[in-house]
Amino acid sequence: NVIIPDVIASNGVIHVIDAVLTPPFEEPAEVTELTKPEEEITESDEETSEQEEEEPAETEEESVELEEEPANDQNIVDIGAGDDQFSTLITALKAAGLAGTLSGEGPFTVFAPTNDAFAALPEGTVESLLQPKNVGALTDILQYHVVAGNAPSTSLTSGEIETLNGDSVNVDVSDGRVTVNGANVIIPDVIASNGVIHVIDAVLTPPFEEPAEVTELTKPEEEITESDEETSEQEEEEPAETEEESVELEEEPANDQNIVDIGAGDDQFSTLITALKAAGLAGTLSGEGPFTVFAPTNDAFAALPEGTVESLLQPKNVGALTDILQ
Repeated sequence: NVIIPDVIASNGVIHVIDAVLTPPFEEPAEVTELTKPEEEITESDEETSEQEEEEPAETEEESVELEEEPANDQNIVDIGAGDDQFSTLITALKAAGLAGTLSGEGPFTVFAPTNDAFAALPEGTVESLLQPKNVGALTDILQYHVVAGNAPSTSLTSGEIETLNGDSVNVDVSDGRVTVNGANVIIPDVIASNGVIHVIDAVLTPPFEEPAEVTELTKPEEEITESDEETSEQEEEEPAETEEESVELEEEPANDQNIVDIGAGDDQFSTLITALKAAGLAGTLSGEGPFTVFAPTNDAFAALPEGTVESLLQPKNVGALTDILQ
């Protein structure tokens, strides 16, 4: 919803919206197979592909049986590929080049989100992550669902467990239930030949370690444009508006302020301004324009799944962040 229309700037107009928009997805032909270049396909990936071709997908009846009494001669990827409720996860593993890893010797413990868990993410999130340019963010998220070692539910205790991406998940075992970062384990102990799968009802997002420069600008000093420097000088010269002045700006905005000036002077856009700087777009939107910006408020960003904003602000995910902001 456009909750405040027509905030006029010197270089365009801002329409304030109550949700973050995610880009549509143009699916590359190879996504459902593997996005790695042919020359980078590992022997393990080829073996996995051959196994998937030789072993047809289970029927619904067989899938349920697998969950209750899984065959020990199938690896983690085999089991996922044979159960339709994991089709999104398997597609993502292939896109990130991790299918070969999780078909390897292991052992691994995988907290496996269902298709419904992925579908609960904001519209367009999965499609955006599957694009080759966002493989870094996708890999980071998927590795956050995998623990090195064999950890059946009987061995799980409350506390933190380190995952393959180096961060830890918080496991809570109480009242006969197991949760991982608040996600429910809905089917425990799907045993594979190279580990164990615990099915969960939500996608886990990695925690965020904020680099010191995120709140300023993540572009290297030599890449800062003249426009960015002018914006920085304007922000230093012009103190932030008070709440009363902010409301006045929304109703009768001054034409001598550009889009970034207006956002920087209104606390409800602090997350947006931080993101624009992290993506190196503050200079662009301080330029001549004209531009029309659909500007999400801090509340809109806060409504995203926990950890999403923090993850996008990491320098390694600048491609995904830039795509969303543009």
